[in-house]
Amino acid sequence: MGRLILCHPNKAEKPYFMKSMSLNLYTIEELCYYLYDNLYFIEESMISDELIDWIDKELKLTDLVQQLNKNRGNVKSLIMIILKYAGYISDRDMEETNKLLTEMDQQSDWEKSLARATHYLQNKKYVEAILEYKKLYGFCEYGQREKVLNNIGVAYAKMFYFREAARYFKQAYEFGNNQDIYKQFLYAVAMAPKEETEDIKEALDLDCEEALKKDLAMIESSECNIKLDQLNEVLDYKKENQIAQYYKGLESLLADWKKEYISFNNINS
Repeated sequence: MGRLILCHPNKAEKPYFMKSMSLNLYTIEELCYYLYDNLYFIEESMISDELIDWIDKELKLTDLVQQLNKNRGNVKSLIMIILKYAGYISDRDMEETNKLLTEMDQQSDWEKSLARATHYLQNKKYVEAILEYKKLYGFCEYGQREKVLNNIGVAYAKMFYFREAARYFKQAYEFGNNQDIYKQFLYAVAMAPKEETEDIKEALDLDCEEALKKDLAMIESSECNIKLDQLNEVLDYKKENQIAQYYKGLESLLADWKKEYISFNNINS
């Protein structure tokens, strides 16, 4: 369950226009949402004198403004003060935010851009991730190119663009002959329409479709073994005369299997 946030009653008559996002902000909570959701993109110019004046004149939060005035020029401190004042995030999230901002202070522009791209990828913003990684590739060191190309491939694969994914996995593999990347290249070719990958299949040493089927069978077998282990564990309760634990475990297993059965039928119906 999410946290309840007690919002401040003050709402600006004249909104603050955040140029970087073409966004109008009316409340301190909207400002917090913007800051917290864009930590990887915060620049010194965003926490400007103009913004602090708006908080003072439009939101009438004079006690907050006093704290901000004491820390002008320190972007990290200003962000933390605003988030803490509004009670927008939990204490744990405050600690993680402080840690992230501290790390970003020590990063080069390239490292910040890489962090942004990775953030996009992890949060399923695949188009943004691809654009950021492609910008990075133009000025990254040779040793980083394998990782950048691989992650572009991952982003394309997540969107089911397997032809494009295969091409980037192929390029990434050529940098370091990484076998994990080779597997991803193999799978992407297997999943793409045949006519779209004829020109890159020659780089594969294995029949991609057969390799994919074999690996899927191994995964399925592994999952069956896990289920068997779970069942044996429940049956052991009965042997040890732990009847309550036996019925509880059996009920849990049956519930899980029922969910899987329903899910399977929904997919295949």
